[in-house]
Amino acid sequence: MLSVGTSSPAFVAPRLRLDGSPGAVRTAPPASQALNLRAAPLAFAAKDVAAGSGLLLAASFAARSGRRVARRAVDMPVKEPPVTTTVAIPGAKVEEETKQKRADEYRLVLYNDPLNKREFVARCLMTICLLKEGDAYQVMMKAHKEGVAVVGTYSFETAEAYCDGLKSQGLSVDIFPVDKDE
Repeated sequence: MLSVGTSSPAFVAPRLRLDGSPGAVRTAPPASQALNLRAAPLAFAAKDVAAGSGLLLAASFAARSGRRVARRAVDMPVKEPPVTTTVAIPGAKVEEETKQKRADEYRLVLYNDPLNKREFVARCLMTICLLKEGDAYQVMMKAHKEGVAVVGTYSFETAEAYCDGLKSQGLSVDIFPVDKDE
């Protein structure tokens, strides 16, 4: 109910008011607190703000002691979204934006890897791309002999996930959109 301690610069002591009701009355701080108040005035102001005594008390205290107080919430500029305007000039050519449609399927291509062992490459294909052991071995051998091999044809999200997974293991892979004509 009563807060007695070093959280405020003035000491709060329980006393009886003139009307006889119990209450808290501010008195001068004890000598130990007065010494701390002179030694670290900003520390006391920070404790007041942290204790919830209010920024105004800390600001007035800092103003009396000749120090500046940062006012973050008040002095910060408000960020607004940028405003764009379009001006129509008569006789100017209008270029319409065309949105490129993403292909439906993508090929995941594996390149020859001279650094890793062939068993490691096949194991990565089995664990990441979920190929069977025989299929993973065939893809690995084709990439080893010819320099490049198609792992499979997948949707964009799947191909991208497999590509990232194989790249994280140190393999050279890429994805390409499948042409409709092929």
